[in-house]
Amino acid sequence: MSRFLGAFALGVLTVAFLAASCAPRADLRAEPTEATRPLTFEAVPGLTRIVRFDPPGAGERLELELAVQVHNPNTFGVHLERLSYRVVVNDRAVADGRIRPDRFVEAGGMIPLRFPVEAELPPTRPLLTAVAGAFTGEPLPYRLEGRVRFGAAGYAFESRYGLLVEGSLLPTETVEPPRLRVDGDASRAFEVRPGVPVIQVAIRVRNPGEIGYFLSGKDVALALAGHPVATLDVEPLPMPAGSERPFALLFYPDPDQLEGGARRALDAALRGIPTAFEVRGGLAMDVLGVASFPVPGGIQANGFVYAE
Repeated sequence: MSRFLGAFALGVLTVAFLAASCAPRADLRAEPTEATRPLTFEAVPGLTRIVRFDPPGAGERLELELAVQVHNPNTFGVHLERLSYRVVVNDRAVADGRIRPDRFVEAGGMIPLRFPVEAELPPTRPLLTAVAGAFTGEPLPYRLEGRVRFGAAGYAFESRYGLLVEGSLLPTETVEPPRLRVDGDASRAFEVRPGVPVIQVAIRVRNPGEIGYFLSGKDVALALAGHPVATLDVEPLPMPAGSERPFALLFYPDPDQLEGGARRALDAALRGIPTAFEVRGGLAMDVLGVASFPVPGGIQANGFVYAE
């Protein structure tokens, strides 16, 4: 929505050439024929958005992009010189700055401006909850405040500090599932001590999206040579937006609980014989204050493991 900047601190501009009291022959005066009107601002729907959100523990970062149209309501062109601004989200200031557009705005014309905002999320629950709520469809209120300086006809004009534009933000991105791949070189079988075997399945995980989350899983199962040998729960793994990281699934089979085929497969892996493994289970993406999203297909990993 558009808003006027507020009253301008402008005096009446009257230029007199040779005051009558000092120069009786002077009969020329210059006076403005119309008042100079302040520039107005309007948000651009679709381009004013949440670009990125990483919750605490997974980046603690908020990126916004505020796109506006600047309108010159005057009958003459003006030169937009400087704009000092502050961004307020859910009644809390998250960023401030200054830009020098150095742009000419024709009479009655408009120009676009963009305000990229990068902010660290403060440890305040109301703001975190409001930002996270935007991913469930609840609009996130914002205000762009500031002071504008522009020039016209050799004069400089500067507004008082005030509201430029206000509205609401919604994300244009959705939570994207992770990309998983087995790291065969880092997967192995070993014993922490005699009789206590460990099967380490190394996974590389990439979050291709613009929303950070915690990746977790429950009852993820390991089979060796087609025989179930162990299960585990995946502890929450922070995955910032656009990140890739390794994590190891450490399975602890209990030899005393394994039947013949499973025990033989485990023994073969521990003797250094490449043994086929298969990992299957459900995974979830937990976004702070929003919801838990299942990873389509969960985890499905295959490869070979053996003791070196």
